[in-house]
Amino acid sequence: MNIRPARLVLPLICLSWLAACTNPASNSHDAVTDGLSHASEQIRGASDKVREELAHGNISLSSDDANAPDAAITPQGELLIDGHKVATDATQQALLMDYRTQLAGIAQAGANIGLQGADLAMKAMGEAVKGVFNGASEDDIKRAVEAQASGIEQEARKLCDRLPALLSAQQKLAAALPEFRPYASMEQSEIDDCHNNGFFDADRGQTRSEARDQMRNATRTGIRDGIRGSIQRVAQAAGIASAGTGDTVEINGVRFLLPPGGVSTEAANGVTRIEVSNGLRVKLVDGELWINGKRYPAPKAGGEIDLRTPDTVKVDGVVVSAT
Repeated sequence: MNIRPARLVLPLICLSWLAACTNPASNSHDAVTDGLSHASEQIRGASDKVREELAHGNISLSSDDANAPDAAITPQGELLIDGHKVATDATQQALLMDYRTQLAGIAQAGANIGLQGADLAMKAMGEAVKGVFNGASEDDIKRAVEAQASGIEQEARKLCDRLPALLSAQQKLAAALPEFRPYASMEQSEIDDCHNNGFFDADRGQTRSEARDQMRNATRTGIRDGIRGSIQRVAQAAGIASAGTGDTVEINGVRFLLPPGGVSTEAANGVTRIEVSNGLRVKLVDGELWINGKRYPAPKAGGEIDLRTPDTVKVDGVVVSAT
């Protein structure tokens, strides 16, 4: 599990649980009921998976240095860099455990908020799905979800209050363990941005009130579009609409077909990362393709990489192996 706690906390939380609702239900006599039930089960299953991974799995670390090797903190408080354990004393290991605890706490809180938000959205989605069968317009769908957005935003913003403790733990660990420093990329400005909804841009002279409005609109648009997509997929099960499954991301002319789940992308210092809430991690750097720590043949512009099947990588329809 790779965690970037301070970057776009609110929109990622809101969009991640929405994307988890996008698989179609099987054809049945009651497509609406089956579709909503299936989506609800997926959300809870994703939350349980996050909880399990946080308790028993390694937590991957990110770095602003494009050349930094992969790193992770184990449940025992060990630092792994490029798969190798870094020697630490008792004090350093205690600091690693504290930092991991802070990271895990934020991730779990985010999963819980996503679950709460999904429950609220389900209610609105149920009404909107009924509207599909009754010929409801987009405005009807918008009204069905608008009231839910504000409550979800308020809950998600509480994550920002947890970031100062994480920054403090990071600073103490970086001071005590030099090998960790390339992965200590969080700064106070990110906490400030989180409280300002992540859209304040002083260089452009944007006011805080404008930033809040922009975030609110972006979040609600994401909620509305996500629910609309879910409605289309539920309707597809009843044979009244068509929609694809999973997510598609295009980077540098290469199309990535991803499994359903919350998708985040980040490009910095020549490195592009794609992460899916199911644990899939993709990294493009110096013309190389890395998937969950393994290198694969470099993609070509105009190509297609299919990652929708677990543990299988297809390039232009052909299964390829790690090099």
